[in-house]
Amino acid sequence: MESVVKTMDKKLAFKWIFTILLSLSIFLIPTDDIFTPTLRLYMVVTVFVIVVLAFELLPILIASLLLPALYVVLQIVPFSVAYSPWTQSTVSMVLGGFLIANICDECGVLQRMAFWIVRKCNASFTIIVLGLFFANLLICIVTFGNGIVIGIVFCYAICKALNLEKTPEGVIIMSTSVLGGALCNHMIYNPLAMGIALPVAQMVIPDLAITPFDLLIAFWPLIPFCVITIMVYKKMYKLPKKHVLNGGKEYFQTEAEKLGKITVKEKKAIVLLAFVMIYMFSQPFHGLGIEYAFMLAPLIAFFPGVNLGTTKTLQSLPFEMLFFVAACAGIGTVGMSIGLDGLVSAVFVPIVAEFSNIGFLFGVIILCVAANFLMTPIAMYAALPAALITAATVAGIAVEPTSILYTVFLGGDFLFLPYQYANYLIMFSFGVMTMKDFVVTQTVKVFLLILFILVCIYPYWSLIGIL
Repeated sequence: MESVVKTMDKKLAFKWIFTILLSLSIFLIPTDDIFTPTLRLYMVVTVFVIVVLAFELLPILIASLLLPALYVVLQIVPFSVAYSPWTQSTVSMVLGGFLIANICDECGVLQRMAFWIVRKCNASFTIIVLGLFFANLLICIVTFGNGIVIGIVFCYAICKALNLEKTPEGVIIMSTSVLGGALCNHMIYNPLAMGIALPVAQMVIPDLAITPFDLLIAFWPLIPFCVITIMVYKKMYKLPKKHVLNGGKEYFQTEAEKLGKITVKEKKAIVLLAFVMIYMFSQPFHGLGIEYAFMLAPLIAFFPGVNLGTTKTLQSLPFEMLFFVAACAGIGTVGMSIGLDGLVSAVFVPIVAEFSNIGFLFGVIILCVAANFLMTPIAMYAALPAALITAATVAGIAVEPTSILYTVFLGGDFLFLPYQYANYLIMFSFGVMTMKDFVVTQTVKVFLLILFILVCIYPYWSLIGIL
């Protein structure tokens, strides 16, 4: 027992030493008029906290509180700048999204929708996996990207019930959960992503506006891409074309019957979801802020006569994620205020100055692949869009700002290891797949996605005027 503890202590000590040395090594980079001492100190602090989060050296709440505190204490920026994300709509929108997801989960409407789709499948593994993909996609849509974990848990429950842990079928089913929930998130107005990235991009282009219709039109090709990826996974693991799971159909039927008839609460939740969806998609007509729906609709759910929200709804909120979101948003806000956009331009522009617009965007893809190793996707959404839009302008490259923003969104899924994205980490933590399975499936997905972007999505964006 003592040897195990000592081994764990050694691993922990190594992680802390690596984190500190990596962060301090940035001080070896000489400063100049562009890479100023303040900007260098900002990068030291940011890299330190990001690696701490990646290695889980501190609780996510503590690390999220530490980041803005260090910005202030080390006099990188004043208090008002470091904590400015709390005065924006982002945190309120994310909180509202979590409330909606919890409300729908508690009343059972999400499970009912998922089982309804899956019940339509026979015991065919291919049909079941595709059914799960569309079920997770539906959950993602109706919760505005905040129901990903519900979809992951749902897929895990199926794997466990059918004894598919550490099997090719289990690996594919769990991978499907993040394809439908995380990757396809980009076609939905997700406050966790858009609420962070758009305000920062608007620092450079104040009149930049993106609606739910814009996202749906731009990213719907991800649906056929995910279907292709699932088929590639099936081929990788050499599963027969007409592979059948024992007990699959019966399991879905039994679970659906357990839900019984639709309840009054479920009907109320459906009305709540319908209201938010209609409000969001009619935004071009009424002109009111999309954030209003997330700020008010879930609160009304607690009013007398509605009674959808309970004390449990509040207690199960991941409050630490609100601080995490604010901290990540602060990375971009602080960076822009001290010249991060100028640094990106100075480094990035000479490399891509002679490129075409597609060449520039391919450079953004490579940058996102590299950034994912040290930055969370949320931090990347906050830090990169404005700086890259500025870089394109300086280089004189005729590329639409929305195409840069959308490419960065996709860049959040260019990952190879679980720690790089919280949702993928949650999926991996259930233990259905090995680390080797995770690395192989995600590496295949990344290369397929980059190829799909270059061959299909960029030409499509050019056709519809996004690129």
